[in-house]
Amino acid sequence: MATESSRELITSLLNGANSSDKDRSDLLASSYELIFHKEPILLDEFYNSFVEFALDRSQAIKKQIIPYIESICKKYPKFLNNSEANLKILLNSDNKTIVKRVILCVTNLIRSTLSFLLQPQTNSITHEQLVNIWNSFNFLRGYIVNLCASTEDDSIKTSAYKMLEILILSFSSPGEYKV
Repeated sequence: MATESSRELITSLLNGANSSDKDRSDLLASSYELIFHKEPILLDEFYNSFVEFALDRSQAIKKQIIPYIESICKKYPKFLNNSEANLKILLNSDNKTIVKRVILCVTNLIRSTLSFLLQPQTNSITHEQLVNIWNSFNFLRGYIVNLCASTEDDSIKTSAYKMLEILILSFSSPGEYKV
């Protein structure tokens, strides 16, 4: 059970990261460590506040938050639903490094998301929530495919094609394409 002091510390760190320009990165990293590694029970309470940093004006903060979103969604795929809108906004970024990193994030989430969706659920996830996670995953996949078709940047296209390759391999049966 999460302690009240942990809850207060996370609130303080996130508020500090919101209001500070100097130590934002450190405060965000500290809040991630506390939420993800020490008090994961508080993820439900703080995840939306945490993921909103993806909308920050600072490119450095956007780059920092993407791996955090990825690791949380990889371990707890139910949060993909909460991340969809922010990842879509990041895919529209003018900074191609951020766009490529988001594509890599979605690529890295393929296996864990599919495994989560296909395993019998022993936790409190309802069928409707599973459908919402699947829809979020498909939306991001479709958005990246459309982005690939509409961009002129070869590095973004390469990242998108790698994602598609992994997606196709994930849906293929083992040994199906042996030569």
